[in-house]
Amino acid sequence: MSKITYEILSYDVKKPICIFGCLLTELGKEIKHEMFSWLQTKYSVICINQEAPGDLFEFPALLCAREHSIRYNIPILYLHTKGAAHQTNVYEQRKVRNLWKNEFIDNYDWYQSKVLSDPYVVASPFVSDAPLGITWLNGFIAGTSAWKNAIVNPPTPPLGRLVYEFIFRNTEHHPCSRVLPHVNDINSDAFEYMKRYINEEHFND
Repeated sequence: MSKITYEILSYDVKKPICIFGCLLTELGKEIKHEMFSWLQTKYSVICINQEAPGDLFEFPALLCAREHSIRYNIPILYLHTKGAAHQTNVYEQRKVRNLWKNEFIDNYDWYQSKVLSDPYVVASPFVSDAPLGITWLNGFIAGTSAWKNAIVNPPTPPLGRLVYEFIFRNTEHHPCSRVLPHVNDINSDAFEYMKRYINEEHFND
């Protein structure tokens, strides 16, 4: 089983917390440095490091995010070193990281206003409707009540890592998409738009 370590990369009591899941492949270490360089401008960053091969997937970092939110009664941003294991999916992982920078740094105020006004909010560029609970790309910020309801269990076959984009499924939460709502199915026009939006980097226009 992969070794897990807890690391406080930066802390400022005035900043909200980001729980940052880091897979420590060689590429993952580079991505960790890249993302931390912009995350620290707006957030206190707590890193949950996982040694390769990362057989616990996103479980340790998501569990830590849930526990921190409940213990301190605060919203938590969850991100991870996307691309540390696979650089390309139906979108380029590097472009997903650029999207996250645009969303959670450049549009920081929008996200904060959502989670601070409603503890059940799960906010991301693209979120499915309730009760589906799909957090596409799996970078999101959620309020305390949403985190309390989240289902975060160790990975089990056959879903493995895929289950972690569904931790809010069939739970009470209020999905909030800044870019495009109602992305409910991979065979939908909305999903195709999401892919184009990421790959063509419209957010940099």
